[in-house]
Amino acid sequence: MNTRILKSLLTEEVRYLVRETRLFLLLVVYVVGCTYFMMAINMPAGDSSTLGSFAIAAGLMVPMLLTYPVTREKQWGIFELLLSTPMSPEGLITARALAVAVLGFAPLILGIVLGVIAGSFLGSNLSAVEVLLMIFISALPLFPFALLFTLLSAFVDPKHMDIIRVILFFSAYFGPAYVLKYAGTGIPLWGSLLLSAAVSLVSLMISLAVIKGLGRDGLSERMVLI
Repeated sequence: MNTRILKSLLTEEVRYLVRETRLFLLLVVYVVGCTYFMMAINMPAGDSSTLGSFAIAAGLMVPMLLTYPVTREKQWGIFELLLSTPMSPEGLITARALAVAVLGFAPLILGIVLGVIAGSFLGSNLSAVEVLLMIFISALPLFPFALLFTLLSAFVDPKHMDIIRVILFFSAYFGPAYVLKYAGTGIPLWGSLLLSAAVSLVSLMISLAVIKGLGRDGLSERMVLI
């Protein structure tokens, strides 16, 4: 696939996702912003470790929400039409994952910035380095998780995938709070950065192994089966 075709496809995918996920984009800004705000104003002075675990969780929730249209496309049989085009199945999967990562970056960053700014009015004093670390921690797994959830959404029965998505979303949202409650401390930002990189690498390796293992014909077959 040449660069021009990939750029055109990515542009169309982003436009399509904007139309289909408008409410989810607003939800991302609201959830991320409110959570960072609440954590920022309740954390002990000079201790930003409570933000580390949620920074990773935020990078998980965004692609989880924005890959929702893939589930509907499988349910409605749209994949059969897409696979009749010259685009390969692995190309379709990768293009959608890239679009999710690109589109998810803006509301993720906006939510973090708004949450931090709101918290600063109530006495939260996060440094610029800490804010940048949170952004990088959350943004790093966007594409690996987007690729993994795109594959899951394309392979798993839509009804089951909706249940999986709800369970994972609430686990990611409430998980950091329970880690803090029972462990007594969060994950330091630098530790969270290393963990985010490790989780991203594992997710990417799993997705690539699945794509390579199934091959083009196997991918096509799994994408159209319900």
